[in-house]
Amino acid sequence: MKHLPRFLFSAAVLAVSTLGAHPFDGPREALAARLKTDAALRQALLQNARPVTADFDYTRLLDKDTDVLLLGEQHGDPAAKREVNVILKSLAAHNGGCTHLASEFFLSEEQPALDAFSSKQITLEQLEKQLALPGYSSAAAVAVRYGLRPLGLDSSKALENPARAITPQGMRERSRRWGEIIAQIARQDLTSRFILYAGAWHTQLAADSYPTMPAVLAEHGLKTKTAEFANTGERHWRTLLEEGGLAESPVLIAVPPAYVKTVNADFIIYLPAAKPLAGKTREQAEKMMGEKSFNWKHCTEDPDHPLCKIQLEFNRSK
Repeated sequence: MKHLPRFLFSAAVLAVSTLGAHPFDGPREALAARLKTDAALRQALLQNARPVTADFDYTRLLDKDTDVLLLGEQHGDPAAKREVNVILKSLAAHNGGCTHLASEFFLSEEQPALDAFSSKQITLEQLEKQLALPGYSSAAAVAVRYGLRPLGLDSSKALENPARAITPQGMRERSRRWGEIIAQIARQDLTSRFILYAGAWHTQLAADSYPTMPAVLAEHGLKTKTAEFANTGERHWRTLLEEGGLAESPVLIAVPPAYVKTVNADFIIYLPAAKPLAGKTREQAEKMMGEKSFNWKHCTEDPDHPLCKIQLEFNRSK
């Protein structure tokens, strides 16, 4: 595909990452306000909050009827990008697990390059040169390593005009396009099961002025679960988990059915900022880097990379 100027893509990411300043973020702001006053809601969420340990099994996000697991991030959150790769590994290795990674961060025009990478016709470095958003290439690398096929969902037209892309009409058009790409594969392959990785505006259960992906996929007969990543910048989640003594480590909140519409997600995955390695853990990492010339970039690409394991275990320990 013909590459667009990089600033257009930067503008697109910036436009959808300024949450709180856009009417699409109304449900999230309403939830933040309610958490301050609704003790029953806080208690229900805390009762269903569990630490994400180093050996945590993400297959609990799926049930036997789930066709698509939606993962919604706040754009630019490196912790979410790393956690997505852990989830990809967990669910792809799962018996009867997922077969495809569909993502906003790959364009449908990039599908030939993604397929060439999947079939080992090109290297990761060659793929990155063909991606509009090479910063998300690690998700493609992990997906392929563990047997998922990466799918491009968005169109270069959306990124040529990022302001229009996040209007109700733009979001509606994108949702319909993404849904048809996934549904077409689902119709052709009845064994297919998808992870959809995108911004949280797309993956949330509902929005006032445009159809989100759970609704669009339901029109195609596909059943979904949605997990939204939260971080320390979202004070309402940190305050809630501080109340339960859980704010310093990653946490999975399985939202009780009675509150799913209120939270606008089936799961919340809270990710605090990565802690700097210290003590013997830091010494171990430095020794490995000195001996093997490891690159920290590898950590984001492979959950089984030794340095990634060290970082995960350190961040997920009390």
